[in-house]
Amino acid sequence: MGELRRLDSVEEMRNAFMSIDFSCKGFLTIDDLLKQFQMIAPHMKSSRVVDIFRELDRDCDGRVSYKDFELALQYKSDA
Repeated sequence: MGELRRLDSVEEMRNAFMSIDFSCKGFLTIDDLLKQFQMIAPHMKSSRVVDIFRELDRDCDGRVSYKDFELALQYKSDA
């Protein structure tokens, strides 16, 4: 049963990532994140979205790979 929950969690992370990756590049840019937050939380300041992007961009290459995204979400769920 635990393995099924883990698979569901992985699938949810993948779906969340793909819903933000508008142009199917395989990574997220700051523009992707700004567009997504504009749709789901238009009141959020863009400076806060930039801060979130910096937290997600673990290797500081200006892109959030799926691995970066996955690590951030796993860290949050473990806390």
